[in-house]
Amino acid sequence: MERKRDIAYITSEEQELEEKFRREATDEIIRLIRRLVQAAYLYTKELDRKYNVSAPQLNCLRVLDNDGSLPHSRLAQRIMVKSSTITGVIDRLERKSLAKKGWNGFRSKDNHHRTHAGRPEVGPERTAAHSTTNV
Repeated sequence: MERKRDIAYITSEEQELEEKFRREATDEIIRLIRRLVQAAYLYTKELDRKYNVSAPQLNCLRVLDNDGSLPHSRLAQRIMVKSSTITGVIDRLERKSLAKKGWNGFRSKDNHHRTHAGRPEVGPERTAAHSTTNV
């Protein structure tokens, strides 16, 4: 019991030290978040320069390689973008022949408005040339 009473009576000096520690910890967290954002930005630039794909496109390709054909809404959920964004990502990948959206083989038979996306059937030479595992 005596120990609980001591905790309740923190001196103003101890409160100031605690507040200073919290401010410094918060500043450090903000600094680290900024570094992460900057690193992500630089990584995206490098992906675009080296492989002509963006980070969301690469994430999309990885999910499609692992999971196969998915509805756009599920794909958007898996790569953490809005459903409206995934349409543009898939369109750009489709122009590069790295992904495919469509009805035959990808469309739900129950719902003709439910478009799926998947990886096109490609030979080993195309897969090696467009491999995303070395990124």
